[in-house]
Amino acid sequence: QGQASEMRYFTDVRPRKSKTVEEVKALYHFNVPFPEGTEWEQVGTEDEDGLRSRFKLRRFQGKRPLKTYSVEVITAPAQGDVLKQVREAEYGEGAGIIKDSGGDRATASSVEIEWTFLDEDAFKKTIKVRSFLRWLRGSTPAEDVFMLFQAP
Repeated sequence: QGQASEMRYFTDVRPRKSKTVEEVKALYHFNVPFPEGTEWEQVGTEDEDGLRSRFKLRRFQGKRPLKTYSVEVITAPAQGDVLKQVREAEYGEGAGIIKDSGGDRATASSVEIEWTFLDEDAFKKTIKVRSFLRWLRGSTPAEDVFMLFQAP
């Protein structure tokens, strides 16, 4: 019998500066797994003071990453009607909202929505993309953030 390998996780804390400056309060953190043979890569410039982040999962086959579609985690201040846009979007046949926690009450600490949509990969092939959005409420609306994870 083979022994299962232990899953590795990548942890991101925002603002990033809170890891090194004691006076800066961490507003949120999240863990994402490292499937075997993969690594997370920062996309764009690092923002030590802000809440935004964007990471892309790099899968390796030999030394070349897949070019068909990327797996990403995006975090940002929660502004506007993101939840409304997801809920009211027109989805193609076989796609749409899978789960919606509701959670729009002011006392709810988070809202979670899971859905699928149809998109094209780099080879113009139609693929179904699965999305998970978590809206976290801060102590004030200015501290609200959302995290979006998308994978084909």
